[in-house]
Formats: sequence, structure tokens, C-alpha cells
Amino acid sequence: KVKQTRRQLSKFFNWRCSVTLIDGRVLVGTLMAVDRHVNLVLCNTEEYRKYKVKGKPEGKELKRMLGFIVVRGTEILYVQPEECGKEELVETDKSKKIKAAPKAEAKGGSPVALGLPG
Repeated sequence: KVKQTRRQLSKFFNWRCSVTLIDGRVLVGTLMAVDRHVNLVLCNTEEYRKYKVKGKPEGKELKRMLGFIVVRGTEILYVQPEECGKEELVETDKSKKIKAAPKAEAKGGSPVALGLPG
């Protein structure tokens, strides 16, 4: 199961990805690497965190720049590709390869659930 997840994620190297953590934070950064424990390496990463304010029904969102980070695989809820960062070949199925334009929207950008035992 983990090997399949790594293979799925490796298709999105150099893509801008949104990573949702189990504590609710969302990290948006460029996916650089993944290892056998599904730890992710992200660069140019921004963190988005929602928090509640007393007396107000809706919360506020806090954004901060983190830069180059490693995210532990056990903390990841799901990963969703957002856009391609470089011009590269993207394999859509085994018989066809298409050229992705820079900053193209991710086709079928559904989240990749990790399904790790917890």
C-alpha cells in the first residue's frame, strides 16, 4: 500500500501540492521528494491555519511562510496536487504522454489518501 502511494506521489514531483495534516493545518508547497515512510520534502512552503476568535462565529486564517521543510508521513491526512511548476512530461496513462504547460491546473487533482495504519 505504501509503495503504491509513493509511486502515485512521485508523479507530482515539482508540482505545487496542498498537504492537509491531521491537526487541520494545510501546507502548500512544491513537492520535491518522498521516502519509504511517505515523509515529504516541500520547498517554498506556506502554512495555513484556522483558529477561533472569542465572540465571533467564524474563525480567522493565519498564513506564514515556512520555506524548505520535511513533513512526517504519519502526520499527513492527504495530498492534493494543485499546479505544475515546470514544463515536463506527465504520464496520463501507459500508452500516452502529454507535455504539461507551466502553471497548468492539475487534471484529476483528487487527494491521495495515505491509508497508513494509525
